[in-house]
Amino acid sequence: MRRETAAAMLAEVYAGGVPAALQTVDRPLLAIAGEKEPGEIRRSLTALGKRMPQARLHLAPGMHHIWSIEDVELFNATLRAWFDEGRPEERLLPFGGNRA
Repeated sequence: MRRETAAAMLAEVYAGGVPAALQTVDRPLLAIAGEKEPGEIRRSLTALGKRMPQARLHLAPGMHHIWSIEDVELFNATLRAWFDEGRPEERLLPFGGNRA
């Protein structure tokens, strides 16, 4: 990732924004943050949930931003549950504002 791309991405996250193109997605969306993420990340999840009613918002328990590396087994199980069965992995914690 280029430095400019990372800077632009972080600016959107810290501002709590949702990229305009993402709002056109009409399919189910699974959004996950680590439970130990900074407040800015959790606020972004809240903003995402407000703009995308089909979003399923969850936290990876006890994890940080790199939770896919902290708990590889949970990450892989999460992908399998979502892609194979269309459901969040049962060990994920619901994040406020979830629908269904």
